[in-house]
Amino acid sequence: MCRREVADGRTQWEVRVGEHGRKLELDVAPNGTILQTEEKVALDVVPSSVKAAFAKKYSGSPVISAEKQTRADGNVSFELAFKIGGKQREATFTAKGEFVEEE
Repeated sequence: MCRREVADGRTQWEVRVGEHGRKLELDVAPNGTILQTEEKVALDVVPSSVKAAFAKKYSGSPVISAEKQTRADGNVSFELAFKIGGKQREATFTAKGEFVEEE
């Protein structure tokens, strides 16, 4: 699947690819540069610093799923999906456990 989107005022393409059970989502610039890759991961792959920061910020909310995000510059973050107030939310943390954003 491939779809056009605008992020931070810039056009990019979201491309989903998969093979042998592995699925990746790529954010690609119009010139073909891969800006970021996103991959679902098991919770045991998430660094303990991220899990601890999540538990502190969202006490009592269990993680539903986790995604590893790797930017073109090599920076890694983790997006954790959870439910709060009956709604599914996503919180992103750096690999060191620093809160980035909630969606």
